[in-house]
Amino acid sequence: MAKQNGIKKAANRVVIREMEVSNDPVLTNCVEQVDSFLKAKRNLDKAKASYQTALDDVVKPARYEYVKRGGTKDHTKSVDLAGSTSDVKVTFSDKFKELPANDDLKKSAGGSFDKYFMPTRKIELQKTDDETIGELIEALGPDKFQDIFKIKLTYKTKPGFDRDQFSAPVTVRNLAEQYAPQVKVIKK
Repeated sequence: MAKQNGIKKAANRVVIREMEVSNDPVLTNCVEQVDSFLKAKRNLDKAKASYQTALDDVVKPARYEYVKRGGTKDHTKSVDLAGSTSDVKVTFSDKFKELPANDDLKKSAGGSFDKYFMPTRKIELQKTDDETIGELIEALGPDKFQDIFKIKLTYKTKPGFDRDQFSAPVTVRNLAEQYAPQVKVIKK
């Protein structure tokens, strides 16, 4: 069997060598394949847009119910929606997106900001050459640290915010952007 594969590979190499090479930067003998690809891509783009609209339409009533139940003993992260052939379960995430740090953000939440948000920092190396790494290992002073590192300050919700969000002031809840909920089809 290995021999047959070797023969096929050799035959393919011969065929490839015998193919005519074009100097034209655009291949013109693939029009049918390109047209088929472009049609499929347009259909995919339309389907994605249609799917996103349908997803938004399903999440909207689920989010309303999720918020309405929030802070009650009936609170759950999942909301089931009935369909004619299958049901859908919308599960909201307990994770929230990071917010850019700025003074207006803190002011908009009033005095509740520090109760629900904590600062996070991401440090990126701007210089990564061996000499810089050696200097970092040896010892850093404040001036050198600022020269080498770029610091980005953001805020993220504190652990447990997914449970506490409904007791937080509306101004705080409006700041915290939850990650997209998960939507599953539940077969009947």
